[in-house]
Amino acid sequence: MGDTYVNVTVRNPADRRRSWTGKFRVDLRNFDSLVPRPHLEAIGLQPRGRREYMLADGSKVAFAVTTAELEFKGEIVGGTILYGDEGAEPSLGMTALESGGFEVDRDNGRLTRLPAVLLKQSSPRRSRDRQGDQECRKGETMSTFGDDLIQSLDEALAHAKGGGPAILHPSVTPREFRKQVKL
Repeated sequence: MGDTYVNVTVRNPADRRRSWTGKFRVDLRNFDSLVPRPHLEAIGLQPRGRREYMLADGSKVAFAVTTAELEFKGEIVGGTILYGDEGAEPSLGMTALESGGFEVDRDNGRLTRLPAVLLKQSSPRRSRDRQGDQECRKGETMSTFGDDLIQSLDEALAHAKGGGPAILHPSVTPREFRKQVKL
C-alpha cells in the first residue's frame, strides 16, 4: 500500500477567514500534524511553545507548535500543529484523523469513515462525558481520544517539569483496536 493523501484546510481559530488548504500525507506514526512554517505564518498563527519529540530511533527533535482548526472530508477538528521547515510535506496526524472519525483502509490506502467515533472502557480516573455535564466513573465509557488526550497532557506536564521528552507512541488504527478488543 502506498501513502494516503487528503486535502486539509488549516484555519486560524482566532480569525476563521484566514486559512490555507493543501494536500496532506496521512501519517499513521505520529499523533500531531505538521505544516510548513510559511503557511502557518501566512494565516496569522504564531508558535505557542516548543515540544520535544522522540523519534523511533531514540533521537530527540524539538518543534515549535501551535493549535488550529483542521477541516477534511467534511469534518472539523482542533489539533496541535508542528511548524515544519519550508518545503516540508504537510502531514495529518492520528489524533486529527481519529477525532474526525476516520481510519485508513490498509487494503486500499483510502480513508474510510467509521460508523461512529470509537469508545472504550474508561480508566478509574474521573472524566467528563461527551456532553460535559456528567462525570464518568469506572465501567462507563469515554472516548479513546479523551483517554489519549489525558495521557498526552500528562506526558506534556511531566516534560514541562523536566520529566523527559514527549514520546511518539506507535499508532494503533481503529481497525486494529477493534480486533484487539474483539468488537
